[in-house]
Amino acid sequence: EVSEVQSDLPLRITEKHELRTKDLDLAVLIQQLIDMY
Repeated sequence: EVSEVQSDLPLRITEKHELRTKDLDLAVLIQQLIDMY
């Protein structure tokens, strides 16, 4: 049971990282839009 949790952990970290990256891309995009106006 412990090994299942450990093998599942990297996947969760990757998912969080991808979400964080998307948020970052969105923030950069918004910043660029603000700079244009």
